[in-house]
Amino acid sequence: METEEDHHLRLLGWRRRRALGSTEWAEQHAEELERKGAVYINSDSNSRGYLRIAGSHTLEKFINGVARDVQDPEKNISVWKRARLERIAHSPAPAEVRQQPDLRIEALGSGSDYTVFLDHIAWLP
Repeated sequence: METEEDHHLRLLGWRRRRALGSTEWAEQHAEELERKGAVYINSDSNSRGYLRIAGSHTLEKFINGVARDVQDPEKNISVWKRARLERIAHSPAPAEVRQQPDLRIEALGSGSDYTVFLDHIAWLP
């Protein structure tokens, strides 16, 4: 279906090229990813509020380091600290969360853009 924006651009003589989906793109670039790839970050579910991360647990220390360095613009504390406070406040075992030196990242689910990297071309660092 043509969007209004595409319709007006077409009238001006411009035509949008078909965009590749994530599966097609990853399959076409699999060899290059194998040689040069370092990390895949999917940010299609950004929202306001607390830091939520799911991914490869081998990146947990790295992610925690970055989260400690990024300031939350609303509370003027690190996004790590804000996420930790939120987890303590909503945990059935707050003492356990307080003892954890790092935020735990959630396991990857399924049905997202990263699926091709993990399941089809078997590339995730």
